[in-house]
Amino acid sequence: RPNPAGGPATVSYRVGERVAASAPELLAVLTALPKGPGIIVKVADEATVDAAAAALQVVQDAGFYKVSYVAGP
Repeated sequence: RPNPAGGPATVSYRVGERVAASAPELLAVLTALPKGPGIIVKVADEATVDAAAAALQVVQDAGFYKVSYVAGP
């Protein structure tokens, strides 16, 4: 999301009610989840490509094999 102070955009990852401010924090959250059902990665329209790619990489690093990607709000 854009930084109101005019600096670089900030990135946050949300898993249910949990919010992670970095890819390592997201990995810690995802590692604790069951892998069988898979995961849906939903990316906001304003997200940068590198933030979306980082989320997808973390999902893979956390051990998810069933991954769906959804773009949009």
